[in-house]
Amino acid sequence: MANTYNARASVILETLFTAGQLGQIKPQLTFNKGLLQGTGDWQHNKIFVQEGSVTSGAPVTLNLTDGSLKDPAGVANVFTKVLWFAMLNEDAAIALTIGGSASQPWESWISAGATCPLGPEAVMVHSSKSGFAVGTGTADKLKIAAASGTVVYAIALLGQG
Repeated sequence: MANTYNARASVILETLFTAGQLGQIKPQLTFNKGLLQGTGDWQHNKIFVQEGSVTSGAPVTLNLTDGSLKDPAGVANVFTKVLWFAMLNEDAAIALTIGGSASQPWESWISAGATCPLGPEAVMVHSSKSGFAVGTGTADKLKIAAASGTVVYAIALLGQG
């Protein structure tokens, strides 16, 4: 039986604001998208979800095209684009830096040469309905570095290949 890839990607921010005579106001930001199996907009056929750790001075570099990133069934992923990229820094005090691989950096989700800070107990999500391009042997490495100590993180990539 073939593997089936379906996912729901959600980001919800709910707030409660009390404004005197106006009473309670509940501003909300919601993004909720179903991603079905396929290769069109908002479709994916590759998934990678992992919890890992990184130690200061020994960054982790993930290669999105060499098959080392496995899906939950253990099948090798070779990404050509990523539609949904999320990371969680689980440490209460230490920041992470995402991006900035010395060679073949995957940067289509961020400006060329840039890195993205991910503070303590923070989450980041990047999404694109058509996907962030991944270039085999040219733009396929994602670096994760800790500012100090050892940091536990979680990462999820939904994409196509």
